[in-house]
Amino acid sequence: MVLSSVTGSTILKLEVILTLEMTTSNELRIVSFNLYGLNSGRSMLRELCNDTRVAVIAVQEHWLTPQNLNLLNEVHPDFVGAGVSAMYNQLKTQIYCGRPVVGLVFLWRRSLASCVHIIGDDGEERCLAVP
Repeated sequence: MVLSSVTGSTILKLEVILTLEMTTSNELRIVSFNLYGLNSGRSMLRELCNDTRVAVIAVQEHWLTPQNLNLLNEVHPDFVGAGVSAMYNQLKTQIYCGRPVVGLVFLWRRSLASCVHIIGDDGEERCLAVP
């Protein structure tokens, strides 16, 4: 299964080999969520993580710098992830001011970690592929 999420020029791609049973009803839910910044969307993101039927969350607009992407791995103990920050090139060329630009992350249950592999990005922090 290949999942992709696009925001502006940022593309994040995730491929999950679905071999694990997530619930007794064998349902696997993949949710897309526009965070509008980690500070404003953190509580709803935690609620999604608490739903045992949700296996993968595609998060858009986290507004984090590359140095702060690890904060998304601290939202819930049952979830890990990978992502890109569209702010990488902006921060290389100018001082950060104003509203941050978008970013994408996929979070998945730790129990799926053996089924998810990051294969790389486009070198410009605009695309991340995860088979």
